[in-house]
Amino acid sequence: MLVKVPISIDVNGLVAELNLSPTQTINLKNKMYYFLSCVAADNDNYRLNADNGGYRNICSVLMKKIIGNREYYTILELLTSAADPIIETNMSWHHPAKATKKGYCKGYRLTEKYNTGEMVYKTLPLKFWKKVKEIAEDDIEDMDINGRYQFLIDQFDKHQLTMAPPVYDFISAFAAALLMRVHDDNPYQLKMIYNHIGRWMYYINRIEQNDL
Repeated sequence: MLVKVPISIDVNGLVAELNLSPTQTINLKNKMYYFLSCVAADNDNYRLNADNGGYRNICSVLMKKIIGNREYYTILELLTSAADPIIETNMSWHHPAKATKKGYCKGYRLTEKYNTGEMVYKTLPLKFWKKVKEIAEDDIEDMDINGRYQFLIDQFDKHQLTMAPPVYDFISAFAAALLMRVHDDNPYQLKMIYNHIGRWMYYINRIEQNDL
């Protein structure tokens, strides 16, 4: 099972502070990777929680079943350290509508410092992936696009998409036009522009590498 986690977070360093056994260390790292993959936003999924301020509702009962009760609280403690918090909550509780998802869900997202958008793939053990599939069946069904869109996916293998070179000239000119409209080097406006252009470049790179 491959999951995407923020490259900005030193999971190895966080877990090492606990002085666990080698086996416990590996298990906790894998569980933290899974938790972070549920919270983090990237160019591919950032719109999913846009209406919720970027917060992803994590249901504690469901998460505890997947990663364990003790590990759940250990991971939260490591990620919400008062000195340098990695994740934050909106303190808004949401009760799942489906009867199968008992308990309350709380919104979490990466803090601004760690929300760089840069991600890295981590491989989780097959045994753990089977447990996730068994417990979070509804979420996995939404993720399993291969079964539902295999015909479309096959077309990208048969017909490779390419971008004409002038696309970079267009993006450069577009970015320059936006930057000219920034007032007094407003950091919020600058960040919005850089994120927007960076997202375009990300998608273009994906197309050029046929990573669709």
